[in-house]
Amino acid sequence: MVITIDGGVVLAVAMPDGDVCDALHEDEQAYARDLSDRRVQEWVAGRWLLHQALGEAGLCQPHAPILVSQSGAPLGPEGYGISVSHKQHVV
Repeated sequence: MVITIDGGVVLAVAMPDGDVCDALHEDEQAYARDLSDRRVQEWVAGRWLLHQALGEAGLCQPHAPILVSQSGAPLGPEGYGISVSHKQHVV
């Protein structure tokens, strides 16, 4: 789903059932291995959703990693700011 708002675009996709870690880039998988069990589920789900949403919008190379800034925020395509909201089982 793509929603245009003043100053940006909101992209949303449905999370599939099951583990999606294997679908992530190897650099993303390596980063996820260092996270706590609780945090890794949210992080992996968030990265998977970012890949789906950015791909749907034509803003992401199919197999390019979405890495992490020093503050922990996702690094999006150049010229775009991206964020992921998550709380327990909702991303």
